[in-house]
Amino acid sequence: MGLETGSYISALVSTNPVGATDPKSQGDDHIRFLKAKILETFPNVNGAVNGTPAELNLVVGATGGLATLSVSFAAVVASLSAITTLVNAMGTLSSSVTSSDITGSIRTPVLQTQAGYTAGTFTAATVVVNNKGVITGISSGSISSGWTLISTGTASNSATIDITGLTSTYEAYAIVITDMIPATDTTGLQMRTSTDGGSTFDSGASDYRWVCFPGHEAGSNRTGSAAADAISICGSDTGYYIGNAVGESFNATVILSNPLGTTVYKKIRWQADFMNPSAQMASSHGSGCRAATADVDAVRFLMSSGNITSGKFRLYGIQAT
Repeated sequence: MGLETGSYISALVSTNPVGATDPKSQGDDHIRFLKAKILETFPNVNGAVNGTPAELNLVVGATGGLATLSVSFAAVVASLSAITTLVNAMGTLSSSVTSSDITGSIRTPVLQTQAGYTAGTFTAATVVVNNKGVITGISSGSISSGWTLISTGTASNSATIDITGLTSTYEAYAIVITDMIPATDTTGLQMRTSTDGGSTFDSGASDYRWVCFPGHEAGSNRTGSAAADAISICGSDTGYYIGNAVGESFNATVILSNPLGTTVYKKIRWQADFMNPSAQMASSHGSGCRAATADVDAVRFLMSSGNITSGKFRLYGIQAT
């Protein structure tokens, strides 16, 4: 068998020399070939190599120098150590939280600063959480921005508009009146309350107290009553009543605070804008109450005279924070 040929250790043949056939005179050739291949394979090794097989295997696939590899490996170890410490401090995290894991609504302030999400209150939602504990998405459920539409009433030459559906679900309610037009010129909008779901509405001569601050382009006023059969949204001065000429209408937002409570008078406040009978821009703000501690579970709107030709009356529940 002849000598191997090649440049590196990989050229060596483990079965050479063959003792039965190769001449002893080739022994020195085999030894010199072995030395040459070792030197050619490790040309830069000029000292002891102390790395273990596991350590030497770390350089497999590395394209940079050993100094770069050492720095990168040290950085990885440090990062892994920091992450381990953080996770241990936070406890075990789940990749998702489902509605069965959560009671009530979930406030998610993280979403307020992340593109693609809407801030608000999520109910019965699946909340996606990343491995750092940051909420990154809502995969199901409903969202509200604070006001929840409950019902809409539409006036059509109506003597009254009754709003029901006030329950303990919300601590406050808002009634938004849009483009209301009275059938009779120079009339004011009034409001009454019920304690029996709208079957009857209180209308006694001293059932209500109210104060109102109306104003228009040419002046302002303050009116009020300590004993009235209704709350007057526009006050009692007819100069600040509502007009019904072409283009004239009335808009308002009425807030009821804790209407289902039974320990204090039920407070009501409002802000309105409209055109008065003199075609002047006018506004009104004020507050009133049912002069009793009984609950309020329905309200009625009516004009001081005549019907309500048209307009929308929307009831919203205001989410407690």
